[in-house]
Amino acid sequence: MMAPTLLKFGLLLLAQLHLTWALVARASATSSLASNQPQQTGTAINCAQFETVVSGQTCDSFENFHLDREQFKALNPQINKECKNLIAGERYCVKLAVSSSSSIDTSAKTTLSTVTTLTTVTKTTATSSETKMAGTSTTGNSAPTSSMNPQPGIAENCKQHARVRPDDDCDTIAERKHTTSDIIKQLNPVGPQCKNLWKGYDICVRV
Repeated sequence: MMAPTLLKFGLLLLAQLHLTWALVARASATSSLASNQPQQTGTAINCAQFETVVSGQTCDSFENFHLDREQFKALNPQINKECKNLIAGERYCVKLAVSSSSSIDTSAKTTLSTVTTLTTVTKTTATSSETKMAGTSTTGNSAPTSSMNPQPGIAENCKQHARVRPDDDCDTIAERKHTTSDIIKQLNPVGPQCKNLWKGYDICVRV
């Protein structure tokens, strides 16, 4: 019982450390962004790229930055509705910084999900072990059950099978499984005329 408890504690501690690191990294990224970028009055504080406006430019002049009029105005809220107050020589935002906090948060959530899954598996394993120790009997020589019934001699590296129906031939199976009768003949010991199909058995249709 000690091993599952210690494992659970270790996983939870790892998740807590990961979340702490994520919060510290987010704060550091935000601080660096705010201090290193030049700030224009009314411009988005997390701007990553600025462009100096020249005479004659309008809000529609920034398509090379993949910005339409409304997107450009959204990055620069100081611009009026008609976009008549652009000042030549002033720098305006044309690209926002992509914060790393999103990927950090995603990584942290993934870690928590993994911890939850592993904890559940640990509990299930422990419960299963306790049940067996309490007197659940098992048969050591029991063979695993399987719905597969492969016809002897089919390709050993088969990836997809097909159950032979009473009225099947190579052509009907090929049509059903989106392959060809020639491939079926190559992968299975059915003979050149496909006369050796065993009804009720599985043959190979893809390797």
